Amino acid sequence: MISQREKYEDIIKNHTNYDFIPKELRKCWVSVSKEGYNPRAHYWTELHKKLIKDGKLPKETTLVNVARHIHPTKKHVCKICNIECSIYYEYPTTNTVKWVNKTFPCFKFEKDSCLTIFDIYQQITKEDKNELFTSYFGMNIEQLELVCKNDEYSYKKLSPGVMGNPPDRLDGFHCYNSICNCRKTKDKGRSDENMKYYTRDRRAYENLSDGNILLANAIMGKLNTMNYSCFICSKNEQKMSADHIGPISLGFIHDPINFQACCSSCNSSKNNRIKIEDITKIKILEEKGINMLSWWAINTWNTYKNMDYSVLYKSLNENSKKFICIFEWLKVNKQPVIEEFIKDVYMNHDKSYVIDNINILSTGDIKFTHTEKITNKKTKQNQKEKTIQILLEKDKKINRKINICLSDDEIHDLSDIDIYTFKYKICKVLGDL
Repeated sequence: MISQREKYEDIIKNHTNYDFIPKELRKCWVSVSKEGYNPRAHYWTELHKKLIKDGKLPKETTLVNVARHIHPTKKHVCKICNIECSIYYEYPTTNTVKWVNKTFPCFKFEKDSCLTIFDIYQQITKEDKNELFTSYFGMNIEQLELVCKNDEYSYKKLSPGVMGNPPDRLDGFHCYNSICNCRKTKDKGRSDENMKYYTRDRRAYENLSDGNILLANAIMGKLNTMNYSCFICSKNEQKMSADHIGPISLGFIHDPINFQACCSSCNSSKNNRIKIEDITKIKILEEKGINMLSWWAINTWNTYKNMDYSVLYKSLNENSKKFICIFEWLKVNKQPVIEEFIKDVYMNHDKSYVIDNINILSTGDIKFTHTEKITNKKTKQNQKEKTIQILLEKDKKINRKINICLSDDEIHDLSDIDIYTFKYKICKVLGDL
């Protein structure tokens, strides 16, 4: 029996709205980036330019707006649970759910019910609901629906049924809906427990990144509370995020000096890519004596940084994959050494940082002041233990993902590794790239 998801993908693949993508690039639902380049990206970008030129989309829109504009049904089907949802910002956020339940106590609403805010409005019987909704959203329900359906909603009280993902997915959206919690169930890295530590651990510790990690985490948390104009897409009043100028997944440091502020959408679109202008910024900082690379990527950067962009990216990416492969081998064969290195050499959770003042410049540069103190709080110890736990988790699919295996000679070089030779042995194996 054909599932709802299969029917959905069939509609998208055969719809004329996607004829702007060559037929051979529509065969696969997921288009994987290679060496920082996605073969479908050019076609999405050109369509975006055309829609702006024809007056069908505003200049400040992104590729996600393109995906919503061309979508034939305006409904997305989750790959896991087959639940259908709207692609627009129509679903209440956690705070809006709390407001609904507090304001309308006779209407008990659970966020997982997949009701849109308009479904909720229709089901509420309170006579003054229109006034209360207007006060909360700053517009009446008819205006709100018009704004949402025109893809013009940009506030924080509603969320989309599915997050954008062009050009990776054919329809421009993630396979999982954002309202049914399937991603949390299927993707362990997105579980509620791990997301609590996402900015602290997974974005830096998995890559053993150098830099002032705790201060960087404090900056990231502060930016997430700010709305500002994005220097990349120029869209106003966007929630800010910390974009790594040089991606930590390619070996760059996790440190405020490697940050620029941009909106979450632009940050997600960049993924682990590095732009030519980013390379220029990194070289300027290097001329000032600032090291921008983690210990395991310095040699590759110094070898290829003045070569063609594609060569540099490919070399950094291959070096990163090799490092991950080494790290996974060590998890299986030398776990006590990793744990000792993390506890005694790598991690420093003795300091705590409070960001006193932060300012975002029009270039995306971040200026801030902070207070530093030594702490022995139990939460710091818990954070340390959680980080070690995450780092020691084995990824059974890693060899398939990176398609790299260690040779017998490389395994021999790592076989007697200890805390004192940890960096040397790893860099020796990486030096063959």
